Amino acid sequence: MAMQNIWWDLRHPHGPLVRKYGLRIIVESRLPCFSKLSRVIKEGEWKWPAARSDAIEAIQSAIWGILYPSPMMKDRVVWKLTTNG
Repeated sequence: MAMQNIWWDLRHPHGPLVRKYGLRIIVESRLPCFSKLSRVIKEGEWKWPAARSDAIEAIQSAIWGILYPSPMMKDRVVWKLTTNG
């Protein structure tokens, strides 16, 4: 999981960040365009640089409740029913 590119990760609640916010989000974040998730995860916690824009703050706020899984655990797919199918 930590090898996924931050800007194109499908698992963020906002979807791929570059699609939602455009390329400007990379500049605003002060992170390289090829940054992996491991760049913002330290010792199992989110460690983003200080927010410099409302968009970065929204990105960070959306993930604070999401715990990064243990590297010792395997990923698994879970299908959940939603109201829209």
